[in-house]
Amino acid sequence: MKSSHQPINFLPGPVAIHSEVRRALARPPISHRGAAFMATMAGVRRDLCRMTGASQVEILLGSGTLANEAVAAQLSLLPGRGVVLNNGEFGARLASQARRWRLSFTELAAGWGEPLPFAELRRTLEADPEIRWVWAVHCETSTGVLNDLAGLRAILRESGVALCMDGISSIGNVPVDLSGVHLATGVSGKGLASFPGLALVFHAEGIEPAPHLPHYLDLGSYARSESVPFTTSTNLVSALSASLARFAREDGFAARRRLAAFLRTGLESLGFSVMAPEPIAAPMVLTLRPPPGVEALLLGEALEEQGIWLSYLSGYLVERNLLQVCLMGEHQHFEVEELLNVLAGKTRDGGDTLQSPAGRCRARISDLETKTDGTPSLDPLPPAEPLRLQGEFRPGREHGGGRLRDPGR
Repeated sequence: MKSSHQPINFLPGPVAIHSEVRRALARPPISHRGAAFMATMAGVRRDLCRMTGASQVEILLGSGTLANEAVAAQLSLLPGRGVVLNNGEFGARLASQARRWRLSFTELAAGWGEPLPFAELRRTLEADPEIRWVWAVHCETSTGVLNDLAGLRAILRESGVALCMDGISSIGNVPVDLSGVHLATGVSGKGLASFPGLALVFHAEGIEPAPHLPHYLDLGSYARSESVPFTTSTNLVSALSASLARFAREDGFAARRRLAAFLRTGLESLGFSVMAPEPIAAPMVLTLRPPPGVEALLLGEALEEQGIWLSYLSGYLVERNLLQVCLMGEHQHFEVEELLNVLAGKTRDGGDTLQSPAGRCRARISDLETKTDGTPSLDPLPPAEPLRLQGEFRPGREHGGGRLRDPGR
């Protein structure tokens, strides 16, 4: 564990935050209409556009899900139909949001851990000239797959279709080029290594207010008011400004890739399987299948007791017996070494204490006396099912307690 006895944070959010950013958040709040704050807001928007190659960005007070709601609101104004691409939990969420907005679209799905279905997308675009937009996730956080943004942009450029992208887990974690992307979303947490609470919507063209949209989701209102049409948190914007200043001084992309490669090799040597194949894997999210017989939920709890925070409580992880190690925010090499050392100890000897009661029962049965011909003395039992929990789960937890079936964002 860190010498300061602070937990080692491998969560996808909230992430480990540098002391400079924490100090910026702690400054006294100021008027969100004053000249000093408006200058800070203008600088943040300028830095975000410089980092991503986007033309413009609006900053809303809310989560990444809110940012995607604002994109859906803009899509509701476009003529024609769209396509939503889905290869994981958050692609499925985009499709759900599109349905709630009653958008006309086709959903094209690939399996978890697989690349986006580009061949099917090409066929769909050729067959339906009414398609005007495609909405997809860049980094599918649930699986750790980094989808091919350049390839997707090339396909859509050929047909003149607008690309909308969820960049919530990719912006700040990997180089992202939003030039030519119609709409894209991000957040102040995760890769930008600040506190959660600011929703970012990047846009390639000017946006005018649309009076029949919900006022809070009308990006035109933000664009007309220099991104401050309503009360916002000057503290959160100040913290994001401090984090962006650190990005300007340090290039952490190459270091993160090296750390991820070291981590992946170490995890695989311990018997973990990384869901995303290496050629399409994101360096900042490793979604893991534990070694045989090990329950991800129990392993996550055991690590937490030793001060190491992994993502394992989201419903989509619990249902599939998965857990995640995320390299977002501030990370050091010794923290990854500590994680691997603790995992080696926890999973040694088959991880007997990390099995559900049903799994331990099956393990004991496998040790029973065998027949003289070497076959089991009992009929083999089917494999143990991953432990499934319903409803409330330790709501007082420090990092993300609450309902298991809420993946958060």
